[in-house]
Amino acid sequence: MKKIKPIGWFEIYINDFERAKNFYGELFGWEFQLSQGSRTLYWNINTGNGSLKGGFAKKSKSNMKGNP
Repeated sequence: MKKIKPIGWFEIYINDFERAKNFYGELFGWEFQLSQGSRTLYWNINTGNGSLKGGFAKKSKSNMKGNP
């Protein structure tokens, strides 16, 4: 049986950054840092387990095209 590789990066597309930070921070204990130098508002997510990381990006029609 093949060994499944762990997820290394994920993105969550949202409309309300503060609401999402409060929700995921309380639910999972995640911490957030505003990405510096980004052309758009983007928050990096630290899940606290040392390997799984991700980010919040502003939901728009262009980045949701083709997604359910």
